[in-house]
Amino acid sequence: VAWGFFGFVIFRMLRRDLGKIKIYKEEVNNSWLLVVLDIVILFIFLSSIFVVYSVLVALLLIVMIALRSVLLEVLSKGTEEKFVVKLWTANLKPENETGKTSYNLSIVLSVVVACVGMGALGMWVSKTIASAYLLKAESFSVEQNARYKDITPTIEERQIFINSMTYYYATASKFDGNNPLMNRKTGGMYLELVGISAEKYSKNGGDSTENADLISSVGKWKNYALDYTRKSIDTNAAEYSNWETRAQVYMGLVGMGFKDYASDSLYSLQKAAELNPLNYELYYNQAQVYLVNGDKDSALSALTKVLSINAQHIPSLMLAIKKEIQMYTSHI
Repeated sequence: VAWGFFGFVIFRMLRRDLGKIKIYKEEVNNSWLLVVLDIVILFIFLSSIFVVYSVLVALLLIVMIALRSVLLEVLSKGTEEKFVVKLWTANLKPENETGKTSYNLSIVLSVVVACVGMGALGMWVSKTIASAYLLKAESFSVEQNARYKDITPTIEERQIFINSMTYYYATASKFDGNNPLMNRKTGGMYLELVGISAEKYSKNGGDSTENADLISSVGKWKNYALDYTRKSIDTNAAEYSNWETRAQVYMGLVGMGFKDYASDSLYSLQKAAELNPLNYELYYNQAQVYLVNGDKDSALSALTKVLSINAQHIPSLMLAIKKEIQMYTSHI
């Protein structure tokens, strides 16, 4: 209710300032500045429908409201008060009334504020479009999961689904390239495309032309998956989810036969474990990668960490018992 009333107040401010431009022709040079700020404030407010407010967004909204209040106060002062205050907004009068230097300065600073306001507006338009694509992707995912709840989709249907999801996430990333969430989602979908291409290659016959296209696709999607997950880490290396997704991409590639990425996978898992040391799944994944490398001792050490956190983790118990039996048999 309070948030809705706040939006009503912002809308009334914009309507009042637009009315000043229409009614008072002599105030048009002043009122349009207020209108620009009103539009920016209103857009930031409306973006709360699609974008989760962060501290910076809330701070930007407060700063814009404060700037509008200061500007309104200055514009409402008399000529003498404007001269004493010496703010650039005081001199938005014809050149022959204020002097050439003061008039030119007023124009320059007016353009600067207009550019800043339009830049902020453009930024939030971009973020809103990105959020819309993100919501579309999530909605499409829910719709398709419900559709194939009781049936198994064919590989062609899965590819159509993954292509659509990749398009939505990649487009969202283009509009909001510094958003780690969107980069993680996009990287994960490109990994799914790698899996689809690899699966089609394994089922393909002797068509060398199609095989060559699939190999090319695997290499392209693989690089995209790594690039997007790396970008999420470059944006915020202190966020656990970024390293976890990066590790999942590497592990997926290792599972598809790209064993050269095993060390990169272990490094990403270690960085994720440093940020979230109680997540036993990370140590379980480490154990699996160690086994791919043939390092059974390190694998058992990682499984010990898992069981020290969650002694009832069945996959770790079974894997540990299996490897201990194998090691015991090899010694005999």
